[in-house]
Amino acid sequence: MGVDMIYVNEHTRSVATVQYKRMRQSGRSWVYWHDGTGERELKRMEAVDEECRAADEWARTNHQGSRTLGDPRLVTTPSMVKLCRTVPFMMNSAALIPGMYLTREHFWELLHRPESDGPSGGTRIVEDSVPRYLNSELSLLFVACTRAREALRVSWHGEPSPFLAPVAGPRP
Repeated sequence: MGVDMIYVNEHTRSVATVQYKRMRQSGRSWVYWHDGTGERELKRMEAVDEECRAADEWARTNHQGSRTLGDPRLVTTPSMVKLCRTVPFMMNSAALIPGMYLTREHFWELLHRPESDGPSGGTRIVEDSVPRYLNSELSLLFVACTRAREALRVSWHGEPSPFLAPVAGPRP
């Protein structure tokens, strides 16, 4: 799918996927440099978004939408990108990794602005040039306010990271 994390809210029948991208310090700025791997991941995310968009359209036209009042989602497509500063990892820290949450569509728009052309070629996003985004705190506030946290379940594929133990509990 091209993502690192999948969040599922079974109560609202919604999902969000996040692809983490590392920004590196360049002078006084933090910069993400886009490459072929990032482009392939975006293409896979776009395919997922299109499937979700088609399913939403089918549900809406066939009156099979949500039975609850309103739609809790900020956007109807699940794919998000989080641009993160490269910071030292602190074992057992509850601190959030600084970064910017962007929809895949917004991320794509940022990559295609004229100012994203690097001085020696290549494509980049400079942190200070991003006009709007969700940060970690706003993202957590949204989860807390929508009560999605009560329906979240921690799971993994393959061997779990030892860092999941405090939230996932003992392995079944």
